[in-house]
Amino acid sequence: MKRHASLVTLSRDHHAALVLAKRIADCAEDAAQLRALCETVALRFRTELQPHFEDEEQRILPRLAGCHDAQWQQTLSDHANLRALAARIAEGDAIALRQFGIALNAHVRFEERELFPLYEALIPQG
Repeated sequence: MKRHASLVTLSRDHHAALVLAKRIADCAEDAAQLRALCETVALRFRTELQPHFEDEEQRILPRLAGCHDAQWQQTLSDHANLRALAARIAEGDAIALRQFGIALNAHVRFEERELFPLYEALIPQG
């Protein structure tokens, strides 16, 4: 799907996030692998996902407030949940790792299917 120019980078980030979620889902129950993946996810959260969330919260969500409050609220709730899970992952919590992968997958799909189309309908095309 072709995105508005202002969303292209965010959509590319979403692809990378889905790849990470799949990697989490496919990870074996081996303790060493889970530990290593927790470290990878904690790093990628700090360097990629957290800045992505901040960008969405500063650029996208203000345009939706007041007219699409359910989607606005879901986005903030998803971000808060993913931040909390990432904090647990940074401490080595493999249960949180699995939950994070599932939540990240669902969140990205929500944004691509619902949030971004709403945003695109509100901004000038060009």
